[in-house]
Amino acid sequence: MLISGYAWMLWGAFPAFLLSCGCFAALVIHMFAASRVRPEQHLLPEHGIRLAELFTLVTWVGFPVLTIAQQQGWVSADTAEITTCLLDYSSKVSLVYVLVGINSEQLAVQKLLHVHASLTSTLSWFRMSNLISVHTDSLNRIDADVGEWLSTEFQLAPFTPRVAPSWKSRKCRTSFEAKAKSSPTKAEVNVEDYLMLYEWDAINASPAECRAMLIAIFRSLNLIGDAFGFDEAALGRFIRVCENRYHNNPYHNWRHAVTVTHSLFLLLTASLEIKNWASPLDMLAALLSAIVHDLEHGGVNNTFHVHTASPLALEYNDRNVLENFHARTAFEILHKTQLLAALPEEDYAHVRKVMVECVLGTDMSVHNEALVRLRELNEMGGFYLHLDNDVVARTFAIRVLLHSADIYNPWKPFPIARAWAQLITQEFQGQVAQETELGLEPTLPPAMLATSGPGFAKAQLGFIEMVLLPWWAEIVTLFQTDFGGIVGRLNDNHATWKEMAADLDEPAEGPGPDEGSTKKVA
Repeated sequence: MLISGYAWMLWGAFPAFLLSCGCFAALVIHMFAASRVRPEQHLLPEHGIRLAELFTLVTWVGFPVLTIAQQQGWVSADTAEITTCLLDYSSKVSLVYVLVGINSEQLAVQKLLHVHASLTSTLSWFRMSNLISVHTDSLNRIDADVGEWLSTEFQLAPFTPRVAPSWKSRKCRTSFEAKAKSSPTKAEVNVEDYLMLYEWDAINASPAECRAMLIAIFRSLNLIGDAFGFDEAALGRFIRVCENRYHNNPYHNWRHAVTVTHSLFLLLTASLEIKNWASPLDMLAALLSAIVHDLEHGGVNNTFHVHTASPLALEYNDRNVLENFHARTAFEILHKTQLLAALPEEDYAHVRKVMVECVLGTDMSVHNEALVRLRELNEMGGFYLHLDNDVVARTFAIRVLLHSADIYNPWKPFPIARAWAQLITQEFQGQVAQETELGLEPTLPPAMLATSGPGFAKAQLGFIEMVLLPWWAEIVTLFQTDFGGIVGRLNDNHATWKEMAADLDEPAEGPGPDEGSTKKVA
């Protein structure tokens, strides 16, 4: 049965496989022929470039056709996945061939960028369409108040529940197993062993383990020593000062800052492309931004500060109130500890510019603005072609990666994701309590204040579907990597939240209330 299943999968992908092999062989023949005919120029024949362009167009059409076929049940998910990989590889070979043949007489750079933009947009649409289609069927489960609050907080389009689609869903695969139920304890952990694990989280880590993890991150990137003029002891003093300047909030606390920094480190080292354009100075600025991004957070959001006309809101004119405060506090600490005192003036100016931009970019109200810019970059294509020389583009790339790391908890192993979700809800409850005490109308809807039950699960579904899925659709396309399977983990957690919401919505079954009126959720 297993053999026949694999045979069927290969048969479903066989036409695409033959087409890929044929085109690849033709391209290789043309390449060798060109090198022999005109070795002094190393130019490829015109008809070879035309063939590569034609095959790129074929793959461009093939992705949406394959998606529709899968949604209609004409091909299995495994067959679609194999065929997708083959098409993806073949399209890249064609593009490489076109790149090799570029010169002013044969192919304009603008034309290549247009072809590349079309292909990357299609790849993004295909790879994320199945994931997003899995989840749109539960948008009608999201509480209307939750949808409206998320739309307002993240400056999204007005929330409208959607009708469930008719096609079947499939789970995206993840490159790591969801085995970790909690962070390892201090007794059994060596931070070097957990440095590259997406499952690691500071939620249960000791203060010493958190400090050790941060130092290990800087050490692994060779940021300690002569490169920037500070040693491990100086970095340790800076970390301790920052640790003491975080408040004991349920969510926005020191462990949150450490987890964000570790998550950003994983994103920055997820692919060779990112490592190639991000300079050591960029890495330094990014990691420092993560450590300081919520310094002195008081456990209430910007809306609270603006509505209460707090001193911070007045100081920063209601704009990026907390984020401006965090950035200012960060540079007070850097000045006090002299961590960057050895940097040349130009390098320090760059670090400061990147840090301010990144910390201000963690304001949720600018989320949609960044999302729109991500889409524009993906539509234009060629993002990596100018990163080396474009400081603005590199700074924006670091900024969106920090923002991605800041909203990390939904793609952590589910027990950890649920624990962080409960902590942020507890912080929301504290803000509403303060607003009530001041005689103000609560700025958070009741549906956002549940730490269990269907309301709690639906709030998490709303956050994943309205905020995270559109965001990660653009991120994985822009950076051309799946970041270790984050989207797959997000998909798995979404399925769990959805099951919880459905179970808790069902009426209790049983002979009487003495035996329980609701189902327990593990």
